[in-house]
Amino acid sequence: MTRTNSKKSFLITVFALLLVLVLQACGGNNSAPASSSAPASSSAPEGSEQAESPQVKAPSALRVGYIGNNKLNFPGGAEGWGFYKGQITEAFKELGVEEITFVGFTGGPDLNESLIAGRVDVGIYGDTPAITSHAKGAPTKLIGQPSSSIIIYLIGKKDGPQTVADLKDQQVATQKGSVLHRFTAGILKQEGVAESANLIQLNASDVEAALARGDIAAGSLNGGTALAVLDKGYPLLAKSSDSPSLSGSLATVVTESYLKKFPELPRIWNELREASLADLKTKPEEYYQYLSDLTGQPLEIVKKTDPIENISESAFTELSLQQLEEVKQFLLDEQLITDNFSVEDWIAR
Repeated sequence: MTRTNSKKSFLITVFALLLVLVLQACGGNNSAPASSSAPASSSAPEGSEQAESPQVKAPSALRVGYIGNNKLNFPGGAEGWGFYKGQITEAFKELGVEEITFVGFTGGPDLNESLIAGRVDVGIYGDTPAITSHAKGAPTKLIGQPSSSIIIYLIGKKDGPQTVADLKDQQVATQKGSVLHRFTAGILKQEGVAESANLIQLNASDVEAALARGDIAAGSLNGGTALAVLDKGYPLLAKSSDSPSLSGSLATVVTESYLKKFPELPRIWNELREASLADLKTKPEEYYQYLSDLTGQPLEIVKKTDPIENISESAFTELSLQQLEEVKQFLLDEQLITDNFSVEDWIAR
């Protein structure tokens, strides 16, 4: 398929969606004549105004937070691609959203703080901080899980441990409250060294330096940063793709205050995301180049860290929802949260 035809196909999908929204918004009594000269219903009380059907009218601004800082200032994934290419942006403009801004964050806790403070309306980040925040009272609703296969790596120091079992009585670092934390704690438990290993808090950005100094025996990382460290000769002790039950997922949430203003957002967001995914699948090399420009990582790296097949086809699956339940249980077991809330009730329907 040529690029022109692919773009035309995407636009047809987007405009079909917008047409459906308009028809839904304008649909009232479908049996009434279309002519403007049609008489008013005789059942309406005399002197009353006939109620108008609600229109799909969104707030004029949308602020989206994501993890990462890049010169393009867009997230990755299907939604990032759609905004970058402009199709999702144009679709939102048709609904009244004139200004869309993106804000990059270094980690989930910072993004949570901005969601709670009302500085961003939508957040795209790891499932662990998203669940932690909601369990502690953050007024958010879950829109979807754009990926349920975040690949996480546990990396050892040079001339140090070669397996997870070697971490007995050793210091292991992870960014607590993140998807890295759940995998690291889970793999230590799985290999029988959770009680003896000393799991400490360390921001992911500081892990490589700590490994180089020998301050820690191992640390967890993900994405291109992890592969870059491995390329320098640090040993791989474990990765989440070998233990799918410990893999992380991405979560997209919206504040309840924004949702009240724009109740249709979850459905519109997910339908546009799915259309964008279909579009990027027709031009994979262009998408990978976008990720390379976004992250500053070589093409061969982003193809390994963010393969297209890891992008979820739909907002939720039975497996991805079970993943959220397991993350929540981990946080309860670790006493990082105390509210065993219903994941089903958290979802924006």
